Amino acid sequence: MKMDTNDDTRSTTYGIRHTLKKCKISPNTELGQHFITNPNLLRREVEYANISNNDVVLEIGSGIGNLTELLAQKAKLVIAIEKDLQFKKCLSNLQKNFDNIKVVYGDALEISFPSFNKAVSNLPFKIALPLIFKLLNYNFDVAVILCQKRLAQRMCAPTGQRGYCRLSVSIQRIADAEMLKLVPKSAFYPPPEVDGAIARIKKTPPKFTVPSEEFFREVLKFMFYQRDRPVQTVLTPKNLRLPKQLLSSVLSRTGAKINRKMVYEVTPRQFGAITWALWKELKAAKETTGKINF
Repeated sequence: MKMDTNDDTRSTTYGIRHTLKKCKISPNTELGQHFITNPNLLRREVEYANISNNDVVLEIGSGIGNLTELLAQKAKLVIAIEKDLQFKKCLSNLQKNFDNIKVVYGDALEISFPSFNKAVSNLPFKIALPLIFKLLNYNFDVAVILCQKRLAQRMCAPTGQRGYCRLSVSIQRIADAEMLKLVPKSAFYPPPEVDGAIARIKKTPPKFTVPSEEFFREVLKFMFYQRDRPVQTVLTPKNLRLPKQLLSSVLSRTGAKINRKMVYEVTPRQFGAITWALWKELKAAKETTGKINF
């Protein structure tokens, strides 16, 4: 999809500052609290998710509820997750006008999410990465996420290009991701240190299988820690603390085509092949815990 270049990111901070003052809220930038100041941009996020009255929408970091309200106008139910209790007055007032808003107060990284089929969130920049990884563990149709520009680029980065990382692989195995719109830091109040971007994740059936989701994550973490080295020099007895004979069998299973590649040149499906090779050899060696001592 072509990047959306419509200029609806011009800052109109008065309304946000007025709301914050009225509710006696002091934005906590240490928690990544930066509010979109232009309602047109918030409406665009709702449009990107194609919200209908059949949708149960998860919103992480609802804050003053400016996006929550727009979602509630379209959705069957909005589940708003908010950690900071200083927003309780704003959200309680919003609930008086909309009976389809359920507010859950708690840390989004720690609580379990109720069932939802779509997610639309302006993620707190400080914890956006672990939140995205957590989201991927849930079944949903579409997620529209505003996060740091660099993080959005990593989510969508193709094999071999700058930004390609374990997040890229994790998402692209189970979804199609695209970056839709750049959001300059001037579009937030208070402004963050970096620009943002809106990305959309559409879940798909897994493009390939892995023996264990946890094991796959551990393999990716280990491999990308040495992203600029060939696979065959990363999978060594010294690095993995595994017998030389076992690693020789792993490399034999993966094949020369993969082994000679730099880690950042390995496709998601080839990472799946590496994972299966390690898993099978560990199983053969009766190490069935599903973990590697990286």
